[in-house]
Amino acid sequence: MNKDAPIYAPIIDDEQGQFVLLPDVFEFSEGVSHVLIEKHGESLRISPAKKVWLTLSESPEADNDFLSERPDIF
Repeated sequence: MNKDAPIYAPIIDDEQGQFVLLPDVFEFSEGVSHVLIEKHGESLRISPAKKVWLTLSESPEADNDFLSERPDIF
């Protein structure tokens, strides 16, 4: 399959919404777990989501002694 040629893909409806089954040629790289979807007229653009500051709350908290010892930089 050619990535530049249009390819038909099925749309699947269920209780949660619609899903598009992406052909293998459009598979996202390993590690991509979320995407951003933008609507432009009748078209949709799907791109890998990058981590944003909002995901910081999902990170483990720092230890109590985090940065307790640090060099002066001024």
